[in-house]
Amino acid sequence: MKWFNLSPSVQALPILPILLLPLLSRAATATSQENAPQPVPGTAAPGTAGNQAGAPAKPGQANFIVQAVLLYHRPAAEMKKILAPLVSPGGAVLEQPGGKALTIVDTPANVEYLLEVKELIDAPSFAPARMEIFAPAAASAEELASGMTEAMRNYIFSGARSDVPLVEFIPLPRSNQLLIVGTDENAWNDARQWLERFDASARPPRRIFIYPVETGKAAELAAKLNQSKAGSPRIVADSVSGALVIYGTAKDYDEIKKILSGSRQLEEFKQQLSALRRKLDSTANKDVPSHP
Repeated sequence: MKWFNLSPSVQALPILPILLLPLLSRAATATSQENAPQPVPGTAAPGTAGNQAGAPAKPGQANFIVQAVLLYHRPAAEMKKILAPLVSPGGAVLEQPGGKALTIVDTPANVEYLLEVKELIDAPSFAPARMEIFAPAAASAEELASGMTEAMRNYIFSGARSDVPLVEFIPLPRSNQLLIVGTDENAWNDARQWLERFDASARPPRRIFIYPVETGKAAELAAKLNQSKAGSPRIVADSVSGALVIYGTAKDYDEIKKILSGSRQLEEFKQQLSALRRKLDSTANKDVPSHP
């Protein structure tokens, strides 16, 4: 289990002029090795950091672009940790000096998506909220989110304010991590203890999961996934149904789902952020006194 404290503290990086794209490309490649998950062997990556903006794309690749992003309500160090798991393989999110700006290196389509996520979070309604990233050691982020949401529902019914989303848990796409957003300090401290206990006590059993895939693709996907997962979990193609049969833990299955349904997971993450933004906006409007 690993906590990432999304505090306003910032480690300044050298300024990266847009015109020095070869240098920026090398920096993006080095950063992406830490931040971005690797694609399944044999599948085409959305792009490579070696493609300079404006250079012709190689077959099967897309050009990367460089996008400067100003922040108004959240520190750059925090926003970087949230956006980094969402970049395409080979892309990067780079923090700029001063704590109020980022540089994104990614495909045009994914840059647009990252900007939409940034706009949802970098808003006045989110400004008072506390945010952290939680990386489970044993449990699945999806299962933890479901269990913690139920725990917080019981927490609210036990006497806490029911008109405010005290703590919410949103699984991050492309990684087994949770984005945690809290608006109440006591609820936050309780939720953090529960999370650590749930994760520490997780003894995930292996069981069978069925994942339907496109007709005729099961055998190919099973071979690629078994190669990338080094034999654990066990993945086979069912010749009758054409689905993938996965024998492993819930965490294993969650990771495989994120590999196979990346675009859907990205859209679900944005929808969950939008729903939370609407809740916070509604609460803020209730707190504004009306004038005759």
